[in-house]
Amino acid sequence: MDRPHRLRDFLNELFGVRRTPAPPPAPAPACEHVPDLTVCPETPGPSVSEVHSVLSPDAVVIHEGDTVTGPLGGETDYSVRGCVNGDICTAGSVLVTGLVKGCVTGANITVQGGELCGDLMASEAILLEKDSLVLGKLSADIIDIAGQVKGDVHAKSRALIRSVAVLSGDLEAKSALIEPGAAIEGKVHITNCEN
Repeated sequence: MDRPHRLRDFLNELFGVRRTPAPPPAPAPACEHVPDLTVCPETPGPSVSEVHSVLSPDAVVIHEGDTVTGPLGGETDYSVRGCVNGDICTAGSVLVTGLVKGCVTGANITVQGGELCGDLMASEAILLEKDSLVLGKLSADIIDIAGQVKGDVHAKSRALIRSVAVLSGDLEAKSALIEPGAAIEGKVHITNCEN
């Protein structure tokens, strides 16, 4: 099985998307429910630290202590452990544990304790772990936030705002799950359109 399918299958499992009929789920905890927006106590699921971008073995690695200036592009995966001063635009995945001062565009973007000053745009998913900071807008099909975001968030499909997340900006999604304890300073808009 190739890499995009493994990540897609993992994300489908994480957000409960099923391709075949599944046995009935266990009873859910008592939830406060508004159409398409659910706030549940003690939401089960894997911690964000268990979720990682799957990078190819030939990924470009910017090592801790290294600084790259200028835009990076292509179709390869990137692992940023150091500092990038410029945009990253790739058809592959991006893993950031360091610092990026610029916009990041890719198939999947994971931020593990890193910092980004710029917008993030992913064709598939953005995963922002605890102790991560993004100063910019987020846009992807699926967005999972456990860190801090100062900017608007647009999830074309689903958004998961973890209990330790801090969002200073508006949230727009087709569906959203906001865990108790999450802080949102902005508007929450649930879209019902098919586009």
